[in-house]
Amino acid sequence: MEILRKSLRGVGLLSWEEGKRIDMSDNVVNLLWGENPIPILDSVKNNIILELDKMNRYPCPMGYLVIDRISKAIGFPAENIVVDNGIDGILNLLSRTIIDPDNVVIITPPTFPVYASTAKLMGGNVREVKLENDFSLNFDKLMDAICENTKAIYIANPNNPTGNLLLTNRQIEEILKRFSGLLVIDECYYGICKSTAVDLVRKYDNLIILRSFSKTLNLAGLRIGYAVGSEYLISAMKGILVNCNPFVLDRLAQAGSVAIEYSDQLGDEFVLAREQFKQKLLTIEKIKVIDTETSFLVLDVFDTGGKASEIIVGMKELGVLIKDSRVYGMDDRYIRIGIPRKDLEDVVIEKLQLVMNDLYSRKCKVIL
Repeated sequence: MEILRKSLRGVGLLSWEEGKRIDMSDNVVNLLWGENPIPILDSVKNNIILELDKMNRYPCPMGYLVIDRISKAIGFPAENIVVDNGIDGILNLLSRTIIDPDNVVIITPPTFPVYASTAKLMGGNVREVKLENDFSLNFDKLMDAICENTKAIYIANPNNPTGNLLLTNRQIEEILKRFSGLLVIDECYYGICKSTAVDLVRKYDNLIILRSFSKTLNLAGLRIGYAVGSEYLISAMKGILVNCNPFVLDRLAQAGSVAIEYSDQLGDEFVLAREQFKQKLLTIEKIKVIDTETSFLVLDVFDTGGKASEIIVGMKELGVLIKDSRVYGMDDRYIRIGIPRKDLEDVVIEKLQLVMNDLYSRKCKVIL
């Protein structure tokens, strides 16, 4: 008898750093994951420290302490909110809740690959509506891709790795009116990006909003994700947790969730840090910096005559880790670069300039 599930055959391993052993020491500058470099607030840190002597005790089940804090912050009842281990955990939980074998889900590459992975794991089929060359989403193509078996549409808004908003709220509402399946809007960067469709949850049962404490609230290490949706859908997701994983968030994560009270402050501080780093990137010739609504910037290196992957390898050799965005389906001319700590900004710029100088030198030798 075959031990492994048949659906695993369609889920290939992603060639990204999240599945590899990497140097997590202070010897490297890690810009892989678009983390927030702003220091954790003392009030949040102290709340976490208070939990350290309670590690022999189970945490609050179902993350209800966190749910109540989220509820107060966003103005939705607890019945409309579920938490899990980051947005990755929410996506896994959602797929287990809604995807039947041979259901179709629509994604918009280049985009976050976990949408497709979690659907395939449950036996779902993935249909792609690729973004245009300027990273925009053709709304008509998206609507034309919907078929009878389409269960869900996944939209990262703003998108990872392109950094731009793909849909307006008017377009989101148009989809909700015309599509009977579930529209999943990933607002992982909410707070850094002020645009949100969360109020439409009050009007449409086929909308779910995903958010994270990892970016704006700079708690990536605590892995807190949440979803806001109809009570019907959220109760089903909670039912799976009750049966399979009721202690979904640990004590430290639940203590740190107090950070949601400082969302505006942290978001504004990050946007300022991103802008300061952007200005330094603009000093490097032939690299185009593309503005984003996210916790990273996008660099277009086409005019350098080199490939993004070459630059990424060069930076790695100098101790700076940057994500190869080809795993998202991005062309090898774009670099998705995180924002370093303020004290490391100049270090990153200097090393990037060294890599570019080496690249120019090699290109000139080829020409000669």
